[in-house]
Amino acid sequence: PLVLVGEDGAKWASGENTAFAVEGRCWVNNHAHVLRPLRDTVIDNWLIHYLNHSDLSDFVSGLTVPKLNQGNL
Repeated sequence: PLVLVGEDGAKWASGENTAFAVEGRCWVNNHAHVLRPLRDTVIDNWLIHYLNHSDLSDFVSGLTVPKLNQGNL
C-alpha cells in the first residue's frame, strides 16, 4: 500500500487523521503527498500511526492556506 499525507489545508495536530493507506489503483491529486515506505525498514501502519499522533504543526507553512510541503515532511 501507499501512504497518503494531506498537503494543503489538512489537519496536522496530534490525534488528527492526516495520513491514510491506499491499495490498488487510485488517482492522487496535487493536495496530497504519496509516500512509499521501504518495506524492510518501516511498516506502513506504524508510519500512519506515527504521523496521525504527532503534532506536525511546526512543519506547516503558509498564512492563508496552511501547507505541509515535501521538504518539511
